[in-house]
Amino acid sequence: MSRKKTHSELYVRLKALRKAWGFSQKKMAIRANIAISTYQYYERGERDTPSEILYLLTTYGVNAEWLLTGEGEMFQRYVEGDEPEISELLKKARKVLKSGNKVAQEALESGIHYFFQAIDDLESMKETKKRQKNMESRMAALETRLKRSEEIRKEDLPELQEELLKLRSM
Repeated sequence: MSRKKTHSELYVRLKALRKAWGFSQKKMAIRANIAISTYQYYERGERDTPSEILYLLTTYGVNAEWLLTGEGEMFQRYVEGDEPEISELLKKARKVLKSGNKVAQEALESGIHYFFQAIDDLESMKETKKRQKNMESRMAALETRLKRSEEIRKEDLPELQEELLKLRSM
């Protein structure tokens, strides 16, 4: 039995967005940090798409109005004061998309794909650096403990051995 489609055909726009980016359903699910089957439910309109997912898409430059209502352009327009390079790149991208030139459109989609991959790689590098700093801190703490234990051995070894024997005999 098929469920009623939801969010005024939002599921159609999810699929259009995924195709515009050149992503598979699996890649979209990974970006949204959800199971692929869950994403597939959203794209088929069998489940309501949570607001957290919609918000995440807007952080990738998707126009929230278009996503929710289908009105306006798929991607956000930048307002006055944005970096001129970004505005120029968006104008060029729109021109390519409207041109009908399949080779240029595929090249643009591929560029977008690699752009998001680079963002993922940067995030991964940041996470690796955090883990490295954490390990360095832990190693420093262990070295400190080791030095303290060496000092204890030198000074208090006979006393500590006696206490250990007492504890074992209890």
